[in-house]
Amino acid sequence: PMARAERDAAREGRRVVVCRWSQCPHDHELADVRRPHPLGNPWTVLRRGRLATEWRDALCDAFATALHAAMSCATSDLAAIGTSHGLPQGALQKPYADVAWADYAAAVRSAVDDLRRLTRRGTRVALGCACHPERCHADTIADAVCEDCD
Repeated sequence: PMARAERDAAREGRRVVVCRWSQCPHDHELADVRRPHPLGNPWTVLRRGRLATEWRDALCDAFATALHAAMSCATSDLAAIGTSHGLPQGALQKPYADVAWADYAAAVRSAVDDLRRLTRRGTRVALGCACHPERCHADTIADAVCEDCD
């Protein structure tokens, strides 16, 4: 897999970066992709009110599965995706737990399409989340946005 620095450099050329939401570049349009945004990660596992970091990879992998399913118009289910990645019951957060798959998938596609339109117009976009510089679901979003940036 590509190292974060290489991935960030490739995205920068395509006008998309991932950053901590409170520290994004001022010359970029901020897209805050934290919960409850449609592109927020629907899952979290907390310990004493903080992310249980040993779950980071499973959380990001579950998000990648959901994003790819939504973008490909596949029929799926957020609870089942979480279970397939070994996430504990209760990891799926509100409001996502209460949304039908078709509505979730449509909102995800719309949000990614909005970001793609911005980059096509030449706007530099910063995907802001609380995880950066750790592995973050925003990396998957940036890759999806950049699929259409070439």
